[in-house]
Amino acid sequence: MSDDVVSQSSGDKRSWWQRWVCLRSVGNDAPDLLEGVDEAFLKKRVHNAAIHGQDMARAATLLEDLAKSETHTSLSTTGGLGREQIIAEILRELKYGPVRRAFSESIWPYVLIAYELATLAAWVYILAIRESSWLTMLSVHPTWNLGEIIGISAASGSVGAGSLTLYGIYTHVEYRSMDPGFTAWYIVRPILGGIMGAVSGLIGHFVFRGIDATGTGADIVIVAIAFLAGSNDRFMAQLIDRFTGQLMGLGSKSTKSHNSKATTTP
Repeated sequence: MSDDVVSQSSGDKRSWWQRWVCLRSVGNDAPDLLEGVDEAFLKKRVHNAAIHGQDMARAATLLEDLAKSETHTSLSTTGGLGREQIIAEILRELKYGPVRRAFSESIWPYVLIAYELATLAAWVYILAIRESSWLTMLSVHPTWNLGEIIGISAASGSVGAGSLTLYGIYTHVEYRSMDPGFTAWYIVRPILGGIMGAVSGLIGHFVFRGIDATGTGADIVIVAIAFLAGSNDRFMAQLIDRFTGQLMGLGSKSTKSHNSKATTTP
C-alpha cells in the first residue's frame, strides 16, 4: 500500500474563525479495508499523526499489541482482540485523530468549560442565598431535616461531577483528544451527578439513622459521600449494590462467593 493512502495534512488550510468554530472539520482518508495494511505502514502513519499534534497514545498501545500478536503473546491491553481487530482499531484512531484535534482547538471545549463553571457558580449562589456560608450551615443546624439532606447532597454531587468534568475537559484539550461525540455527556454530567448525590444522601441518611448516628459529623460524611457519588459512577453503583444487599438481605454474587470461600478455608 502506498504512503499516500492515508494522507496526513501538514497544514490546516481553514481560516482562523473556521478553526475556532470547528467548521469543515479536518478529516482523514484512512482506509476501512484491512487488505495490504502491515505493521510498518501503520507505524509510519501513527508517527506522522503524532507529529501533526494528534493524540495517538491508544494507537501506540495497539501497535505494541499488534507486535505481540505476531509472537502469540497474550494481549493484556486489548482484551484479547484478534490481529485484524487490532488493525481496525488503529485505523479508527488514525481516522478520527484529526477530528479530535480540530474539535480540541475549536471554541466548543471552552464553551463546555464555561457551562461547567456556571453550574458550579449556580450551586454556590443557591446555597449562599439560603445560608451565609457552608460553615454557618454546619454550625447552626446540628441535625438536618430530610429536605436539607436531599438538597445539600444534590448540590454536593453536582459539584463533584462538574469538578471532575472540568478536569477531564482540560486534560483532553491539553492532549488534543477531545471527542465531539461526548459533548452531550459533558452537558448532562452535572445533572446526573446531582441526582446520584441526592440518592446517595438518602441512602446515607437512612443508614446513619439505622445505626443511631446523627449530628454534624454524620451530615458531613453524607455530604462527602454525595460528592464521591456524583463524581464517580462506579462508587455510586457499589453503594447502591451494598445498600440493597443489606436492605433485602441479598448480597452481590462476588460478595457471596468471597464469603463462602472464606468460610470453607481451614
